[in-house]
Amino acid sequence: MAARISSSPGLRAFGDFERAFDELFDEILVGRWRSAAQRAAGDALIVDRGAEYEVTIAAMNADPRRIEIEAGDRRLIVRIPGAAGVRESVFDFPAPVDGERVRAAWRAGSLQITLPKRRGRRITVE
Repeated sequence: MAARISSSPGLRAFGDFERAFDELFDEILVGRWRSAAQRAAGDALIVDRGAEYEVTIAAMNADPRRIEIEAGDRRLIVRIPGAAGVRESVFDFPAPVDGERVRAAWRAGSLQITLPKRRGRRITVE
């Protein structure tokens, strides 16, 4: 969404009200239909599927061969080069992910990344 610049304090206050109203509308009304394990982060959608996280990023004009993805213990970094420069998105997760099993796929102008959660080690009581 483009930023609005105004020299009039009255118009600036209206813009603040409009932004607050939009946030309230999204939180109260739209949030009811959105799954509790699903959230939007900018141009990305993050879904917690239990055993894994799924991140979908809209990137219509990107070249999938030039996209860089880094997966750490609890962080995902995605760099998407474009005409306006490199767009970097950083996502943090509450549960650790298994970086060795992360998969990425390009589907119809969007990048879909699947991050399996790292399983805990079973310990036998002696």
